[in-house]
Amino acid sequence: MQSTETHVLGRTIKDGPAAIMQSAAEKNRTNRVGCRPGQGPITIGHALEAAAITVRDKPVDESYAAAIEEAEKRATQRNEVPPGGVAEEAQSAAARNKEVTRIEDQTKLSDISLDVSELMPRHKEATPADAEAVMTAERSHNPRMTNYSHGVADMVATAARINQKST
Repeated sequence: MQSTETHVLGRTIKDGPAAIMQSAAEKNRTNRVGCRPGQGPITIGHALEAAAITVRDKPVDESYAAAIEEAEKRATQRNEVPPGGVAEEAQSAAARNKEVTRIEDQTKLSDISLDVSELMPRHKEATPADAEAVMTAERSHNPRMTNYSHGVADMVATAARINQKST
């Protein structure tokens, strides 16, 4: 992640995605949350936190809401969004943002996702299957039919790659 951050941004960022994912891995290792000896997986919730920090000023739109919904379904391992969860908040924000013309008045991704790993009832490790499902949800709700760079799907995919390398 640090090399990607350096390649894309020209440097690593204090409290950036690489630092957050490293911190998440350390936290999981310390708490032994689904971790293997000497390794700690990055959860879907931690990937969402990384996205919120990376694109913190990006208004929530239908594409982000769909990606967050799919991520929460994957994290909870349910086919529906739990009431009062992060996805429900993202959907409401996307609907509100459609009505708000000034970008500075719109709800941003960081407004809803910063503490997401604490809000999710399960600490599920991000997998390639999770990443693909979140990427599909984000892309299918984007008018350009693409994923956002450093967005929700990108961070879940990065977390899955890191987890896969550490197995």
